[in-house]
Amino acid sequence: KLCGKMRRFNIRVVVGDKVTVGVSPYDPSHGLIMYRHK
Repeated sequence: KLCGKMRRFNIRVVVGDKVTVGVSPYDPSHGLIMYRHK
């Protein structure tokens, strides 16, 4: 799942992209894609 900023600016993530994932402390099984590395 993408974070709000990535959804707002319509940033696409494809298979093979390096990303940073933020994990919720309350539910470690769910994470958000926070950043797509260039």
